[in-house]
Amino acid sequence: MAVKAAMGAEKEMAKFEATMRTIPGVTDEARKAILARAAAATKMGFDDEDAANIMAKLYQRTGDVTKSMELLALAQDLSTAKGIDLADAGQMIALVMSGNARALREYGIEISDTLSPMEALEELQKRVAGQTDAFNKTLEGQMTILKATWGQLMETVGEKLIPMITKFLETMIPVVEKIIEWASDTQNLVKWLKEHQTILIIIAGAITGLLMPAMISFAITLTTTVIPALLAADGLLS
Repeated sequence: MAVKAAMGAEKEMAKFEATMRTIPGVTDEARKAILARAAAATKMGFDDEDAANIMAKLYQRTGDVTKSMELLALAQDLSTAKGIDLADAGQMIALVMSGNARALREYGIEISDTLSPMEALEELQKRVAGQTDAFNKTLEGQMTILKATWGQLMETVGEKLIPMITKFLETMIPVVEKIIEWASDTQNLVKWLKEHQTILIIIAGAITGLLMPAMISFAITLTTTVIPALLAADGLLS
């Protein structure tokens, strides 16, 4: 679970870095500011990689880090107001910036076609402003934040495991390839498996050992954080 989460985050951040490389004159300060704002999105119940990718694309269009952050906040409010993914909300913001405010009609938001893109964004802001803050004060909002924070924890644990697993796989893949090449004959394969049972058991143990820290971390967090939070929530609802 942790490794899968980390792999997904790694993939999304690769998209972020690819977008940032297309922006002329982008600075380390701009990159750090965007990532810091993306990390803060987790505390508001959103995925930080989604936030980073949205801001990178908005920065690509506006050339203004502060403006990209303001537009991310608008995307978050739109996401909350209409119950859509943050990535989809970001795409809606981009369409409005391109003069296609009518795309918002799909979500029940009517904005006049006569407005300029900036005026349309201002009108959208009036319609959805404050939605995320209001939602996060509710029990459901707090549970959404807990879910996002938990996802971030799993990514962090997975990030620690990936280098070990990668190194292990880099070592094992050539060995497996040699075994496959050599074991074209079924009898040879059966004979080899019988002769190397101990080695195979050690390898299986090594894989288990690599994964055990993540399992322990998962169990500790589950028993000390998630389960108490869910019980508390259940108590409030009952």
